[in-house]
Amino acid sequence: MADQTKLVWDQEFRARVGKTIAYISSVGKTLSFLDPTSVQMISVVYVRGYPILVYRSGGEERTYLAGCPHKRRPITAPGYEVKEYRIIRCPFHGAEFDLLSGEMIKPPDSKTPCPSPCRLIRAILKDGDVEFQGEPFSPELPKPK
Repeated sequence: MADQTKLVWDQEFRARVGKTIAYISSVGKTLSFLDPTSVQMISVVYVRGYPILVYRSGGEERTYLAGCPHKRRPITAPGYEVKEYRIIRCPFHGAEFDLLSGEMIKPPDSKTPCPSPCRLIRAILKDGDVEFQGEPFSPELPKPK
């Protein structure tokens, strides 16, 4: 009989078990249980060519254009951070935004001010399309000098 304590998976696997979430990782081959209100997930999907940030936490979901309004950079580029479960920090100039409201929490560390209103652009997904509450843009990385 195979040793059932060893968990071997080709990828991460998440399953609901009662009121907890079982999290199994192939890297550490560990099993742990988390409170669903503490689990957060950020993903990016593309709709009509626009990157859409999908934030899920504690049973709530918010969707925004995945771009920082300061200099129109991709807010989920390498180096971004999520603090206190709901504040995203742009990796380029450090502007911080609340992922539940889209409001700016901390202005960017830059001589260039953020245009008003400086907030994440809400994206409403329905029927495979997207509507924006604000003027969408295509986030771009800085051009090499």
